[in-house]
Amino acid sequence: MKAARFGLILLLFTLAAPAAAKDDGASSVRIVYGLRIGFLPLGKMDLTQQMHARDYRADSHLETAGLVNLFWKSKIDAHSKGAIERDRLAPASYDSHSVNRNDKNQQVSLTYGRNTLPMLFANPAYKTNKYPVSDEQKKNTLDPVSALVLMTTGLSANAKNPCGTVAPVFDGARRYDVVLDYQKTMNVTLSNGLYSGPVYLCQIHYNQIAGFKQKILEEGKALPDIFAWIAALPARNDPRGHYLVPVRLWTATGFGTVEALAARVNLNGNVWKEKS
Repeated sequence: MKAARFGLILLLFTLAAPAAAKDDGASSVRIVYGLRIGFLPLGKMDLTQQMHARDYRADSHLETAGLVNLFWKSKIDAHSKGAIERDRLAPASYDSHSVNRNDKNQQVSLTYGRNTLPMLFANPAYKTNKYPVSDEQKKNTLDPVSALVLMTTGLSANAKNPCGTVAPVFDGARRYDVVLDYQKTMNVTLSNGLYSGPVYLCQIHYNQIAGFKQKILEEGKALPDIFAWIAALPARNDPRGHYLVPVRLWTATGFGTVEALAARVNLNGNVWKEKS
């Protein structure tokens, strides 16, 4: 498997992160995932979100480990904050710092204003003239971390599609949509014992629109299907009485199933953790 395939799979996993639904007071969610292929560890993700009545902040950390570091070593820290405006999110700022296997650093920041396009800062600078994203394509987009907030607060969900619908993303280098399709509701038991009960089975699609292309797409290969089990975990201070938490994400590859499995979930002090 090429490095690009692992990279894109893991980055898409970070977009299906847990989030709290809007309420009148502060609430917090933290989830820790273990990444693996078969029984071999790939690394971990740690995701935290704080929600208030009118604003949000979300932080994510991804770090690879084990054999994957031989060809796709990466550490990514990303942070986003913004406002909640009825049925939409209004990002204020996004910052990301990543380090790859060659110890190359990349810093990206997006700053948002009222009714203005996001302002990009990248160090090293992106060659945006070679792979442009038009001003029209940047309108009404979200940074990658705010996209996960949109998809799991329920702002893009409805009775027909409880997984949500489309998150329009501009990350400074590329413009793409992350689309969630509801498949069915089913009962599951996680292999590590963290959760047993009903989940939404959702399929995640990556639709490239403009900007830098993922290498796997340039090669003309189809992106493997990515799926998620999303559980509604109880929370007394939420108006709906629950949070939507992806407890497992996975994709099948020729080398085995790449999986992100929840190892610990903390919802406003209520803790679910693996038993094995």
